[in-house]
Amino acid sequence: MITKKGLEKLKNEVKELKKQRKEIKERIKRAAAYGDLKENSEYHEVKEAQGFLEGKILKLENLIKNAKVTENISKNIIQIGSVIKTDKEKIEIVDSLEADPLNWKISAESPLGQCFLGKKRGDSVVFQSQKYKIIDIL
Repeated sequence: MITKKGLEKLKNEVKELKKQRKEIKERIKRAAAYGDLKENSEYHEVKEAQGFLEGKILKLENLIKNAKVTENISKNIIQIGSVIKTDKEKIEIVDSLEADPLNWKISAESPLGQCFLGKKRGDSVVFQSQKYKIIDIL
């Protein structure tokens, strides 16, 4: 499960990666012009970068193709896509691809995320000696 914002972020990342294809092709062309490809380390380095780029694009496209977007996010029970107001922080529960702990986007698969899933307004959770009181589900 992924949020709509997370899916858009993945689509934008693929667009940016695809823009890099032209640059890689130009670098391959320049490196190939140096001659003997067997001993041309720059050529092999750029070809490796091209393979990495194409692999990343393929992986992201597959994730996008198979993504299940969270819909009808409940305001009563915490699930992926929920934004929680606690007595300490505002926390968003997201898919692992969207996780950004420094900005309190917590993966549902993480230990803290697991503590929150299925809880309701008014519940409390304890994680690593920290108690979080759920004030609201936004």
